[in-house]
Amino acid sequence: MWLSLVTDFLRFALRRLTGWMVMLLALAAVGLVLLLYPVRPQPRESLVVEATAPDAHSVVRVMRHDNGMGFGLGEEWGVVLVDRESRWFGRKVETVAEFDSDRLDDRAVRVEWRDANHAVVTLPGGTRIISRGKPAAGLAVDLRTAP
Repeated sequence: MWLSLVTDFLRFALRRLTGWMVMLLALAAVGLVLLLYPVRPQPRESLVVEATAPDAHSVVRVMRHDNGMGFGLGEEWGVVLVDRESRWFGRKVETVAEFDSDRLDDRAVRVEWRDANHAVVTLPGGTRIISRGKPAAGLAVDLRTAP
């Protein structure tokens, strides 16, 4: 009698333990897959405003970049790009400036061309320029902030 009770208990414990082991192995496999193939948010970019030069060889674009975190956790910044024709390589896109702005919308940003080689980008007030680059030779891009 005692022997049958002990064997029944051991079988019951082994079944319970096997169930837990299978569950832990499944969780470990899922964790391993997530470790090897992490899901990263995809950065998003959207066009705010663009203007084409009078000679139609260059385009200045102001883009909004978002690192894709969502829920108010992500970073958002703006980029001023110059898209121009290259003599040998088709179109070439260069980053002129990156800036940090809380109020980046279509109405607050203006891009104007003074002539075919000089553009003026007006950004909203309170904008902090993070980095500046140089556009292609022969092009000038002025960055201004509105009051």
